[in-house]
Amino acid sequence: MDQRAIRNQANLQLIDIKLKELKLNEETAFTNVDLTTFTCCLTLNTCRDMMMDSEDDVMGVGLVVERQEHVVDAPTLISVKNVSVTILSRSACDDAIKMKLNIADAARVHGGFIPSKSAAPTTSTSRTRNQADNNQSEFTRGVAAEPINTFLPLYICDAHFERVQIMLEPILGYLFTLDITGYKSDQLLGLFSILGQIMNASPRNGSEREEMILYEFKRLCHAFLPRTLEYLGEENDVLKKFMAGPTGRSKAHIQNLMTLFGYIHALGIETIDESLRYAIVEELYRRHFSYIYHGTSENVISEHVQTLLYGKDDDDDKHENNETKTEVDELCYVKSKNDKTNDGHFAQHARAVLKKNEINHKIPTEKIDIQYEIPERQINTMNNKIRSKMVELLSGFSIKPVQHVLDRLGIRMMDISNEHECILLRSMLVQCLRFYSNESINGAVLNKTFFNVRTDHEHVLTVAHEEFDANRQNLT
Repeated sequence: MDQRAIRNQANLQLIDIKLKELKLNEETAFTNVDLTTFTCCLTLNTCRDMMMDSEDDVMGVGLVVERQEHVVDAPTLISVKNVSVTILSRSACDDAIKMKLNIADAARVHGGFIPSKSAAPTTSTSRTRNQADNNQSEFTRGVAAEPINTFLPLYICDAHFERVQIMLEPILGYLFTLDITGYKSDQLLGLFSILGQIMNASPRNGSEREEMILYEFKRLCHAFLPRTLEYLGEENDVLKKFMAGPTGRSKAHIQNLMTLFGYIHALGIETIDESLRYAIVEELYRRHFSYIYHGTSENVISEHVQTLLYGKDDDDDKHENNETKTEVDELCYVKSKNDKTNDGHFAQHARAVLKKNEINHKIPTEKIDIQYEIPERQINTMNNKIRSKMVELLSGFSIKPVQHVLDRLGIRMMDISNEHECILLRSMLVQCLRFYSNESINGAVLNKTFFNVRTDHEHVLTVAHEEFDANRQNLT
């Protein structure tokens, strides 16, 4: 942070010069602005009055955010707890903070930082939700008595955006690090994370004021897309890299999927195609499994995958048992293929150990090589056993925490009652289980074993089967 502050200090000194160079045409700048709407609730100044009276003031909306310590280095993980419907000027917020600091601890005013903690994904039903804190941080309250501990700028008009653009670095620096010199370029991505969370804060077609605030902040994020792409580089565009393969979907590249949702919305994409829809749904499932099965034995994962590949209905098992009777016990999974000499030695060894009253133990001294074979299995077609396993695997997954943002983007989860989507979901779950961890996803990239479920759903099952078959042959 110290080096960051030193690096940004020079840029802060240039802000006043740049602001003075701006030319504001009062007659044309606010032609399409509803000044009644964009009036600071604390000073009662309209956006026009504010910009005429001050060279460095901007207007925005209030939020309640929670900053864990890692937000300093991972700004997309900032958590928006509440979105206000109150319009404020930045100078009014600064005055409110100064006044509140005289009577309250700083953490009670702006929220401060809380210790970093590992949390379940928002889609997990096991996720513990914090109860409302009666001592919630706030520096003021809005028109609906809602708490506010953070200021977020809006677009409003071109003239206003020009001012926001110049002042962006200290605004974002304070938003994410509580220090106006704490700006870093990756905080631009934090804006898209906040946009995604604002989208998720209220249902589609909510109140007129909520939709207005979302629209103005979307315009702001859209205007910062070129600057964001300049920081990322053309090859690291968030959406393009997400669609290119698993590397761009891992947490190493995109830590919070709300960033992706906000980025898509800022791009103005009206219709989500099936390829993007399946990629997003699959990543939601994969991150859910990453949390659920963290530290779990690989045998548990293997058992789930085998059921998805080879699961049979009970009626099918009974039918096969009635048709096929062999001399060997059919319930035995391992079939011996030892020659008679080895079998004889083993029998002699067993009798000698078990019969304690035998006087002359005849325990063979040579090494006994017990050979066995695991029969090959075929991938089964979809059946009730496999469907039941799919339902079981997704029983801990809840769409409710991200329902609003998915609805706004037009993204539907997989429908297991639809035969085609059920088939795709099977392959999707197999792939998510095989590559649920960061280590396994990196291995999939190197080995080129991660596939597009929409076009290669059968290949996903085939490759998983071949992996099990290779293990079977190694054990044989």
